Parts: sequence; structure tokens; C-alpha cells
Amino acid sequence: MSERVNDPRLQLLERTPEGDLQLQGDAQLLDADGNVLAAEGGTGEIARETVPEFSTDAGNYVEYVLHRELVAEDFDTPIQGAVTAEQTVDVGGAILGADPTGLADDTAGFQVVDVGGAKVGGSATGLSNDPDAAGFQVVDVGGTRVGGDATGLANDSTIYEAIVSVDGGAPQGIALLGSAAQIYTDLLTELNAETTGATWALIGGNLRLTSDTPSGAGSTILLTDLTEDDVFAALTDFVEYEAPVAGTSLTTYTASVVIDGAASEPISIEGPDAQTYTDLLAELNADTTGTWAIVSGNLRLTSGTLGVASTVVITAGTLFPALDDFVEIEAAVDGTTTDYTFTFFVDDSGAVPVTINGAAAQDYDSLVAQLNTATPGFTWSVATGNLVATADTPGAIGSFEITLDELFQFLTDFVEIEPRIAGEDAITSVGILIQQLPADAIFLGGIVRVPITSFNPGTSLTIDVNIGDFEDSGETMVNDVDLTIADVATLSAATTFVGARVVGEFEGDGTVWVDYILTGAAPTVGRATIIVRYFVAAPLPA
Repeated sequence: MSERVNDPRLQLLERTPEGDLQLQGDAQLLDADGNVLAAEGGTGEIARETVPEFSTDAGNYVEYVLHRELVAEDFDTPIQGAVTAEQTVDVGGAILGADPTGLADDTAGFQVVDVGGAKVGGSATGLSNDPDAAGFQVVDVGGTRVGGDATGLANDSTIYEAIVSVDGGAPQGIALLGSAAQIYTDLLTELNAETTGATWALIGGNLRLTSDTPSGAGSTILLTDLTEDDVFAALTDFVEYEAPVAGTSLTTYTASVVIDGAASEPISIEGPDAQTYTDLLAELNADTTGTWAIVSGNLRLTSGTLGVASTVVITAGTLFPALDDFVEIEAAVDGTTTDYTFTFFVDDSGAVPVTINGAAAQDYDSLVAQLNTATPGFTWSVATGNLVATADTPGAIGSFEITLDELFQFLTDFVEIEPRIAGEDAITSVGILIQQLPADAIFLGGIVRVPITSFNPGTSLTIDVNIGDFEDSGETMVNDVDLTIADVATLSAATTFVGARVVGEFEGDGTVWVDYILTGAAPTVGRATIIVRYFVAAPLPA
């Protein structure tokens, strides 16, 4: 398509009806055969020309013969190359591809067990430290007795007695001969024979009676201190009856968690295994797939995944309420995914909404990769230290514009989105305004001559002579004639092409244009000159 611009590579000469031709700049005036008529800066008398086929009524009009030469070198060199559309997001001018963008990463879901906000690894949990153990009572005989030691009981028919209650049951009477219990081994045999539901033994050098009920508060022993013939008081080195110790039970604490919506994960922890928070964390992490940690003095369970599907739900059970300073299980916080949007306006196709995932654009290289995928036909880069978008195709078809929206304002060191550089097509077909016609003038016609030195094969030159309006670039042209010279590779001398004559009348304040268009892959070599003569009839002076 012809681009209506005054080509600065063309030198223009104009001859008035009655005066000499004034040469302008470094132009040369050539005749129809390409001969130089006047040199730079000089003048030359050129006889008034007559053009019989364009005669007018001498009584009403005077004939103007206006002569301009359009001299163009290398028609294949555009007056203006195509402009590639480009726009820059200014982020300080110093970023590298590996630099962080500042966009939000995906987050993991988590839930907090509030235990006062001051716990550390060594803090006590407050969970029970009791094992499974039977009730017992100790008879202290100095703490050094062994089975072969003498008991000190009389070695005769003296009867020694004791009373014991096992697990809260009825008292059981014990009676034994002194002669049958001279050493501790024999004493134990006699005692065990007389006692039901419990067992006597030497533990720590002392006598101890232990309930056969293995654990629990109901497992108890109670020895009665007799005032006469008490077997234990008669033992050598007898000290005292120690206080009875009731049986205990191991406490197992339970809870459960659901992570990322999967199956419930049970938690089971024995109290003695979790006496400090360090131990408790180890037990919790062994039972669940998430990660437990102390965060800001509280327990926190975090999912091992990221994004909106990352969730945690804790069920308290018996475990967490048993912790010292337990307050509550706080509301769960689900994971997040942050997407950023902006609108990419492409001139020839409209708005293109673009969504960028923050997690996948943590550095500028990753951001550029996402942008390039989202905007085919355009290339993003950070080669200049800023984020730059460039159209892949030069020219107006690649024009675009970026809006601020959400994405770019969240980039680290964001400054502004610079004004766009719109794409522009190359001007490879240029024209020149020949004449602004006076009011009431009648354009009668003209002649185009093109002396050409040489063309390469495959090259064509088209001369388009037309009448139209300067402002609308010839969209309302009339009387349009094209002259095409094609494949003139064999031309070695100046050649005149005569006959591209525009005929007809155009009344009013109009224009005459000459456009030239060069096509073909091979460039033109040498010089080509367009000579245009045109003739205007205007009213005689009053």
C-alpha cells in the first residue's frame, strides 16, 4: 500500500509559466532523454512547450506548463524501515534473570495448638509419666539383705505372725515357725505360702510384697504393724514399714489429623515418651505426614504441600487438652495460590487477558517464560535490566499496549510502565505531492517519463499517477493510471517510458500525486529518475 509522504530523497524543481527554471539544492534538471539541462544553482532558459492534445479555450483560460522533476536513488531502500512494537516495564534497570521478582509464592496450610505461646523444646509437657505398675509395700531391713543372710528369728517353736491386705481385700493372717525361717530364702518361702494374690521378694536388700494385679490404682498392698510376735519387727536390722505404693497405669494419649483432605491419621503417644516438647515433637512427626514444630511458642502442624489444596485439620482427642497451659486449637489456615493478571491489548485483535502464577515466577527468568507462553507472537526479556516486551513481527500488525492491573506493581523495584513504542510499517512505497491545484483550476493531464540505468532480475517498478486529496492520502482518487516497468535487467542506457498520461478534469482545490512502488527480492542497482510533466488550465486574470 502506498504511503503518502513527501520523500526527502527527492529533489523538486518547479518552472513558473513565464520565468526561468530555478534549481534547488543539489538537484539536476534532466530532459526527457535524461540529458542534464542545468547544473546545481544555475538557471536555464527553457522554451515554452506546447501540448496540442491539451489545448484550451484561449478566450477563457491561459495554459500553465509546470514541470517538476522527481529524482530518486535506489528505489528499494525504504524511506523508513518497519518499526517493531515495544514496551518496557521499568523495574530499576539493573535486574538479572535470576533476581527475585517479589511475587507471592504458594503457601502451605497449617493449624496451631495454642499452649500459651512460650514453649521451647525443653519445656515440660505435663503428660503423665506413670508406667504400668503393681501396688507394693516395703519392709525396710537395712537395704543389704540377701537370701543367705540370717533373719534373726528364734530357732525354736516360736510362732511369728503378720497381717496383710491385697488389692483392698480381706486381711490375710500369716503365721510361721521361727525355726522354719532362719535365713531370708526360707523366710520368703514361708511368707509366699501364707499370702494369696501377692508375691514376696528381696528388692534392693529389703523385703517387698507386690500385688499380682499388674497395674492400676486398685493394685494395692497394706501390711499391719502388730504389737506382739510381729514377724517383721523381730527381724535383725528391722527399720520400718514403708508407706504402701498403689499401682499405676500407663497413660496413652490420642488425637488425629487430616492433611490435604486425605484419610484421617491417628496419633497415639504414651505419656512417658513425651515428657518434654522435644520428645513430643518427635512422637507427633513419627505419627503424621505433616511437619510439627514449635512456632512462636506454640505447636504448629504444617502440610507438606503448597497451594489451595494444602489443608490441615487437627482433632484434639485426649492428647492436646492434657498439655500444660493448653488454651485451644486455633482455626485452620488453608494454603494459598496467588495469581496475578494484566491485560495485553493487541491493536489488531483486541484485549488478551494474561494470568501469571506467582509461585511459578519467583525469578525473572521464570516470569519471562510464563509471559512468553501467555502472549504468542511477542517476546519478553530482561536483557536491558528491565522487563521488555517486543513484537515478533515488525510493523503496525505487532502493535500492543500493556496495562498496569495487578501483576507489574507487585514486582520488586517496580517504577512504571513506560509509554509504548507503536509498531509502524516500512515505507517502501512513497509518493510526492506534485501540485496543490488552485481553486477552479482544471487538471488536464500529464506525461511521466522514467529513464532507468539498470534493474536487477525479478525487480519491478510501478509508477502510480493519480489525483486525490492530501489529507486522506488519496483514498478518494480519480483518474488513476499505473505504469509498470518489470524485469528490465538488460537496460544499459537511459530509456524513456512515455505515455502514462492522466486525462480528465478535476475541479477545485485538489492535488496531483506520483507514487512509486518497488517490488521483488533483488535490489535495484544504479539510478532511476522520474520526470513528471503536468498541465493545468486556470482562469485568466480579471
